[in-house]
Amino acid sequence: MDERLRSCDAALVLRAANEMLDDPATLGDPARLFPAAIGVRTAGDKEQAGFLYLLARLRASRQALLEQGDAAQVVSVMTMTAAPLILPELAADPALARRVVDRVLAWDKARPDPFRERALARGGEAAANIAKLEASLAGLPDQVGTRLSPDTLRTRLAQAEQEVARIRHSQCQAGTLDAADLAAARSRIERDAAQLAAKHPLVQRQVDGPVRTVRVGATELGPSQLPRRLTLVVEGNSGKRTYAEVDVAPVVDAQRRFESARVALACVTGQWLGQREALKDVCVSDPQAVKPAEGER
Repeated sequence: MDERLRSCDAALVLRAANEMLDDPATLGDPARLFPAAIGVRTAGDKEQAGFLYLLARLRASRQALLEQGDAAQVVSVMTMTAAPLILPELAADPALARRVVDRVLAWDKARPDPFRERALARGGEAAANIAKLEASLAGLPDQVGTRLSPDTLRTRLAQAEQEVARIRHSQCQAGTLDAADLAAARSRIERDAAQLAAKHPLVQRQVDGPVRTVRVGATELGPSQLPRRLTLVVEGNSGKRTYAEVDVAPVVDAQRRFESARVALACVTGQWLGQREALKDVCVSDPQAVKPAEGER
């Protein structure tokens, strides 16, 4: 779901956001809607982004009023991240703000919210705080046009557009695979790397014979968000274990589709992840690492 929300296909992003709205899990974790709001804003739908953001803030704030833990911190962090992208558009258009707020209140009223129900059942201060949250949201359209000077509003609108453009460029630039395709591409790369390790004579020598299992122990991502180095945990039928470092060179075509990945064995080492020197290539830092012979990678 998170990868679909970062897709460069606007229709796919909107479908993913709508699925999240209808997902029962969102009732118990309304903060999930914050990334949906950011994804939809990046995809270009400013009204739907405002709807998702205000709904997320309302319901997650209810949760934060009733629960201990990090709910309040999540609301604070996500508000700082999402609000500068979304709220300037509402501040610049009170009619849009009213339409969005009315949609949020109607949607919220028509659907269950376990945190609202708990607060109302508890009564007293809890119920009063919930009422304040809802009143604050209902009054938002009457305040948006008065909070900022025209110059400040123009600056914030420009900043929001610049940040959206930056996000979209980072996700959609040439050579970058669409986020919606990442999971399938990573799975294919891991499969190809595992097959290489299982059949490689150097790896088999290190485990004294045929390989029984190969699994991914760690992944180093490149700029394309695809793996550029995989650490594979290899166990032989003998019971011996080794670690195969596999270099990956992904190939993404001009239409940003995954074509293939060249995989090559960099080395085999006995050092498990906790033994390694931080930020160093184990194939260089481990004097016991064994590299394949020329032409054997």
